[in-house]
Amino acid sequence: MSKKFQKKIAELSMAFDRYADKHPQLFDQIPYGGWVVMTDASDPKFSDYSRSALKGQKLRRVVEVQKQKRGWKVMPLPVVK
Repeated sequence: MSKKFQKKIAELSMAFDRYADKHPQLFDQIPYGGWVVMTDASDPKFSDYSRSALKGQKLRRVVEVQKQKRGWKVMPLPVVK
């Protein structure tokens, strides 16, 4: 995992936390015990790399939390085999 990826994931995580603090209904869309994959609608390369971390994992409850121009979108994410 590159430093650039680590930095972006940290930035997105903090931004999501701030947004979710004001919009707690987002947490209703994340399954208890589920895995969250952070992506960025404006950065497809980063998003693909972020999703690729799931390859080979035996996970059932996975959601993609995508940073968009205004806000965040939470959506189910099928596990890539």
